[in-house]
Amino acid sequence: MILRCWNQRLVILADFTNIRFKDYLRRFAELQHNGSYAFSDARAGTLVGIFSIGALLGSFGSGPISNRLGRKLGIMLGVLIYSAGTAVQISAIDKWYQIVIGRLMTGSSIGIMSGTYGESTRLDPGRNG
Repeated sequence: MILRCWNQRLVILADFTNIRFKDYLRRFAELQHNGSYAFSDARAGTLVGIFSIGALLGSFGSGPISNRLGRKLGIMLGVLIYSAGTAVQISAIDKWYQIVIGRLMTGSSIGIMSGTYGESTRLDPGRNG
């Protein structure tokens, strides 16, 4: 964890390989030969990258969703999926793949919501002048 003072505010920068929460590491990381817990590069990369993959998949589905449901219901569906994905992550006790599933869900909801909102604002001729 890196602590820096920027613009008279304390900014905390952290990366996934330098996690200080021992309970989190014990539950989700791998036991090393020296008795400590750490994330492997593959597991850390999966935990970080799956959110972006979910956002990509969600953005592919945002067009058909907004065409069928409309902008408001499409965004509501995205919020519902985001809430469910957050609940999946919060309820993870000791399975790291449960966090991956939750991050995939939250990422896909972000893709759905950003695609639905962005598509509707670009295609709406009523207020563009």
